[in-house]
Amino acid sequence: MRTALRFAAPGLAAAVMLLAAQLLDDRAVLFPEAVALGYGLWALRRSAWACPVPLVAIPTTGAVLGVVAANLPGPWWWRAAAALAVMVLVLHVVRSPLIPAVSAAVLPVVFDLRGIGYVLAVAVWCALLAASVSGTRTPRAPAWPGGRLAVFVVAAAVWIAVVGLAGLPPLLSAPPLLVAGLEFTARGGRPLSWSTARRVALLAAAGVLGAVAAGLPGPTWVYGGVGVVLVVGLAALVREPLTPAAALVLVPFVAGTADPLLVGGAFALGGLVLTVVPAALVRAGERRRWKPARG
Repeated sequence: MRTALRFAAPGLAAAVMLLAAQLLDDRAVLFPEAVALGYGLWALRRSAWACPVPLVAIPTTGAVLGVVAANLPGPWWWRAAAALAVMVLVLHVVRSPLIPAVSAAVLPVVFDLRGIGYVLAVAVWCALLAASVSGTRTPRAPAWPGGRLAVFVVAAAVWIAVVGLAGLPPLLSAPPLLVAGLEFTARGGRPLSWSTARRVALLAAAGVLGAVAAGLPGPTWVYGGVGVVLVVGLAALVREPLTPAAALVLVPFVAGTADPLLVGGAFALGGLVLTVVPAALVRAGERRRWKPARG
């Protein structure tokens, strides 16, 4: 029973967040990655995320960076790529495992959130998460492999630029997709594997469920919460604990779209590119680096 409640908790958090956004009539209240953080903290027991001060400070820093980038001139795609690069650098310098904070920095640019309300929302949701793990003490995490991070940033920036320059839906570079790809690349995931296939399928399913929830008549906040529970359950069923998938259920609410085909297709394609391409480049580079010299 306790395990079931832990896995249902991210859905409850999503429902509360969606209800708050509905009552305030402000999509800036939504920080989808807070649901993913809750999934990791409560259901998956990721102790590396459970240090309260960084749990609040780092995503909030990302939110400030994102709002600043959203207010800069020029096309959205270069500002999104810049926000991604700066936030990844911050995570690397401070040795933080909180890769979901990347979403806090990129989301305001992709979905045009320019006000201080978004920053306050991120701080509040993360403070509530921190309160749930307030007694936890964790050691400082080792730095992420810098070369892998750099490869991902370059590949993701190119993808974001392609999406922007081609006039494609920004959903193809939805911030939780970036988080999913960065996590996979940083840990040296195999680009062609069953894990890759499961991850892309989960990302697409999350998009479809989120779009359906956003388009149904009635209490959409309930439907969104149920959608998160279904994604978390599906992830457990296929044994692929992909936390960004939980966040993706809320992205259609931020983007203001309820087309399951569009959202699911965008998340499938974007997830495939951002998972396979950087990981393949990393593995190719590492094989070349360790290839013994002839003669």
